[in-house]
Amino acid sequence: MKKLIQVTGFSKSYGSKVVHKNINFELYEGEVLGLLGGSGTGKSVLLRSLIGLEVGDSGETIILDKNPNQFKKDFEWVELRRQVAYAFQGGALFDSLTVFENLAFPLREHTQLKEEEIHKQVIDLLGEFNLTDAEYKFPNQLSGGMQKRVGLARALMLRPQIMLYDEPTAGLDPMNTRNIEAMILQLKAKKIAGILVTHDMPVAFHVCDRIALLKDGVIASIATPEQIRSNPEHPAMKFSEGIL
Repeated sequence: MKKLIQVTGFSKSYGSKVVHKNINFELYEGEVLGLLGGSGTGKSVLLRSLIGLEVGDSGETIILDKNPNQFKKDFEWVELRRQVAYAFQGGALFDSLTVFENLAFPLREHTQLKEEEIHKQVIDLLGEFNLTDAEYKFPNQLSGGMQKRVGLARALMLRPQIMLYDEPTAGLDPMNTRNIEAMILQLKAKKIAGILVTHDMPVAFHVCDRIALLKDGVIASIATPEQIRSNPEHPAMKFSEGIL
């Protein structure tokens, strides 16, 4: 399988607080990699660093055969972010825009498409993820679960190769959690790779091909769900039981 992301020796501190001291992992084409860890272990920091929202102290990251450490122009980050989409934890929708306008925004900002084509792409995506009824609603008229689904849909508008999911099911009830899982699995079926930051082991087991456990500033383990389930002593199992 083709390697889409390679992170080597990533370190990050805030003053005297060391968050990451030697992070190493890879993401391969078509897979979803789970990133587990307790509160304060820097899961979101690591995710945000991949698109330049955080800057590491040391280490190297290769994304889609590009080294962001060598970027000299803002447009280079803009182009990378078109290929690597970030689904923010809270959806990060524009409160003053309807759902349709939220989804149309990245197309209007970053493409030369005519309004007719933008309308078609937005309507098609809303239909694909059963969001058509929300087209004319504003974010404050949506439930938390619906806001997250719309946020995921908006992240897809520029047709990225990689999705970064930041706690997409946090705070959701079981039904909305299943809806988010279904969206991630649909994208996976389309060969869109992803990194899923979560503390929810059942979700990780359902959608991930491999699961990495972040602990004490390093990746303590990386294993498939089957390998984890078959070993009660695996660190990820202990994490799920609240022992770590």
